Amino acid sequence: MEALAVLPQSGEKGQMWSSYDRKSIYNEETGSHENWGANTDGNHYIRKEGENIVMAEMEGPGGIL
Repeated sequence: MEALAVLPQSGEKGQMWSSYDRKSIYNEETGSHENWGANTDGNHYIRKEGENIVMAEMEGPGGIL
């Protein structure tokens, strides 16, 4: 937990990939979520390359948390 309070080194950056789809909305009039499965939750990847899947594309080292 202490490491969470340490500032990153100069040049270090964070990135995030999400399955969020703007077609999924909350309708305030009806009080319900609409088109909740718009992004076909379950795939969670960008594309397939043969038998492998691409989950994110970034330059440099990284990790999936």
